[in-house]
Amino acid sequence: MSSRLDRITDWEIRAEQAQFNVTLLAKDCEVTARQLCRYFRAKFGIPPHNWLTEKRLQKVRTLLPSGQLLKQVSATAGFKRPSDFTRQFKRYYKATPSSLRNQPCEKTVPTVYPPPTGSQRSEQMARPLPVVPIEILSPGNGSQGELRTSL
Repeated sequence: MSSRLDRITDWEIRAEQAQFNVTLLAKDCEVTARQLCRYFRAKFGIPPHNWLTEKRLQKVRTLLPSGQLLKQVSATAGFKRPSDFTRQFKRYYKATPSSLRNQPCEKTVPTVYPPPTGSQRSEQMARPLPVVPIEILSPGNGSQGELRTSL
């Protein structure tokens, strides 16, 4: 099934114009946020929020050697608080922003959320969910019983 979103090729530019916000990006693409989410999961294998966070952090990585304060860099990338920026940066690059400031920016960047390949995706879809046996315990005093799982 063809989507009008398939015709969009400038995702990174649109993401920056939408200030890395899913709702604004969806509005820019003239679709709902839910439609955009379904499309991103099908095309890129990840939700749009994760993709936008990756792109934002990749942009920040190129700004770090410029000598700007971390507070300025985080504001430029659209983070509301420098602490949010630092936490996301550490999660993505496995290092603090100040420790990577003096290192040259690499051409390739790590991908936290690799999109599944065709065979991996079909394996994920075909794999049944685990069944967890539960036991409902009735207290006998009129109050609600509790659930106990046996793992």
